[in-house]
Amino acid sequence: MSIQLNGNADSSFSDDLVVTGNVTAANLPAQGSIVGYQQGIWTPTLSHGSVSTAVCTWSRIGNAVTLAANLTAFSDTTTAAQIEITGIPYPRDNQFVIGSIRTSCLNFGEGSSPHATLNVGDIIKVGVSTPSIGGTAAPTAGYVNYGNFISAQAANTQLVFRITYYTENTTWTPINGATVS
Repeated sequence: MSIQLNGNADSSFSDDLVVTGNVTAANLPAQGSIVGYQQGIWTPTLSHGSVSTAVCTWSRIGNAVTLAANLTAFSDTTTAAQIEITGIPYPRDNQFVIGSIRTSCLNFGEGSSPHATLNVGDIIKVGVSTPSIGGTAAPTAGYVNYGNFISAQAANTQLVFRITYYTENTTWTPINGATVS
């Protein structure tokens, strides 16, 4: 990887700055001058059963970490427990988490909207909420469990999500077996 800045971006840079190799906090020029970048692969771990995964990736820019995963063919489609996914590459801080999800072969109620959340304990959960209709109060948001999969379509079950969160980790060394590429 090579980064090149031309011109005077700030007083700590010369006219040309070139950083070659992995950009990490250890080889950045002046503190705060450039935001570090990493990317790699992570392996989600389920609370019940197993799953097939397409490539599950992560990237980190400064203290913002973005996860992407495509989970298919869940082996457990009957347990009445919430779907919980662990194994994120950096611990989250207590800031707001942004996530989107696409699901297939889940039965959690017509008109319900799924969402991905990253909770305390660094646990990803699949949430579901139902909008308020006609001025009535919306039902309480809940979490999807393994029993919400349509068993007859077990081979086609799928969760595809993307979550961005913040970390206070300053080591730039991923955890839980995640690798830097």
